[in-house]
Amino acid sequence: MNVDEFYRKNYKHLCNRLRRYVRGTSLEVEDVVQEAFVRVVQKFDQFDPMKGKDKVWVDRVIFSTLWNMKRKTIPIMVDIEDFINSIEVSTATDKKVKDRILNVVDDTHKAVLFAVYLLNYSRADVSAVLKLSDFEVREIISKYQMEWE
Repeated sequence: MNVDEFYRKNYKHLCNRLRRYVRGTSLEVEDVVQEAFVRVVQKFDQFDPMKGKDKVWVDRVIFSTLWNMKRKTIPIMVDIEDFINSIEVSTATDKKVKDRILNVVDDTHKAVLFAVYLLNYSRADVSAVLKLSDFEVREIISKYQMEWE
């Protein structure tokens, strides 16, 4: 599949996800949609259909785009909890993890745990996307691992 086919196949999914979870004027939402599409095109060479569904990969790009925009203090409102809630999980274990993540109060902690446990980001990827030090990411993961055991 080339980037044009991928774009056509996933355009509606991307737009619907962003319009649902980004609060703001239609112009602000459209800016976020454009930013996400730019990232999809830039990162398309990293997409491997053998590693998972294209919609899951698009969700990863959406998550990192939203988080980056939020960290840059671009005035958008992202409901991280609704976004996590909308992610489909296929196993009882993932459902349990998702429920635990949703009970976390701090949005940054919630984002770290979501990225690690449901999107399968590495610690290094989480650090890069969320602009946190490796130490901060490790501390957050360790805290909840101990609580959840």
